[in-house]
Amino acid sequence: MTVLQQILERLKLTLNETKTKIVNAHKGKFDFLGFTIWMAESVKSGKLYPHVQPSKKAIQSIKSRITELTQRSRTIIPLEWMVNEVNATVRGWVGYFHFRNCSFSEMFLNTPNFSIA
Repeated sequence: MTVLQQILERLKLTLNETKTKIVNAHKGKFDFLGFTIWMAESVKSGKLYPHVQPSKKAIQSIKSRITELTQRSRTIIPLEWMVNEVNATVRGWVGYFHFRNCSFSEMFLNTPNFSIA
């Protein structure tokens, strides 16, 4: 931790020690910037790799946002506007969470209820 603090000082950055913790990814999962990260075993090779997927909080957040955008009280808004708003929201979410082996975010692209055109 002291080495990290020295590097950050040279970069004129500070570390929030109340939010910072050291985690061994080989022993458990941790959340970072909306992703849940852990070491998983490859089905093909049997080797360990860092598995990355959207956190439960991030998934709940996008579900809540889509529910909010499609609630019945918004039926006065033209359907085309609502569809464009939902598409933009989902496209942005997938754009952020599409990372390496994170095929989970592609679920929205392959779900028939969502159009990302």
